[in-house]
Amino acid sequence: MEQIVTKIEELSGRRRLVYINGEQSFALYSTEVRRYGIAEGKALAQEDLEQLRTELLDKRAVKRAMYLLQAKDYTEKELTEKLQRDFYPQESVEGALAYVRHFGYLSDERFAQMYVQFKGQKKSRKQIELFLQKKGISRELIDQACEEYYGQNEDSELEQILVQMRRKAAGKLPLSYEEKMKLMGSFYRKGFQSDSIKKALDIVVSECEHD
Repeated sequence: MEQIVTKIEELSGRRRLVYINGEQSFALYSTEVRRYGIAEGKALAQEDLEQLRTELLDKRAVKRAMYLLQAKDYTEKELTEKLQRDFYPQESVEGALAYVRHFGYLSDERFAQMYVQFKGQKKSRKQIELFLQKKGISRELIDQACEEYYGQNEDSELEQILVQMRRKAAGKLPLSYEEKMKLMGSFYRKGFQSDSIKKALDIVVSECEHD
């Protein structure tokens, strides 16, 4: 299929977005557009496009990925979307991901493990799982990270609920039936396990009775 430059759109600064056959294809600087002889209405050979990608866009995508990962951790889904929003061709995006993945700069497994470690004492397992799913982490890696953490910290959820429940119940003890239901409901909605919620409430009530 003939590759026709159908439009060159001005982006911020000196960048230009090149459309091939009516579709967004890649972004270049204005000087590069002139250097490669790209102009609206001009036909580009497939070999020329491949040369442009390998000489320029692939390397630039890797540098961009490295720059982004220096600032913060990304999941593969997030980094893919970030590079796509910068108008890198899919081949360049995939090459950049393979590069940073190979050298250990990008790891969904590590991202999941670190998030569970940092948030395990603050959020319910359900909240953690939903967050990681939205980040594009696979179900397998989420389960693996959670099982590893909660297997080593069996009472983590109970302790977490107790801290929050004691704070919420402070000054209200003894609790009425309605207050107990309201308190338990607040933890159900956060995704905590019903057994842990009930056990925590029993402990809080028992502590009140022995004060």
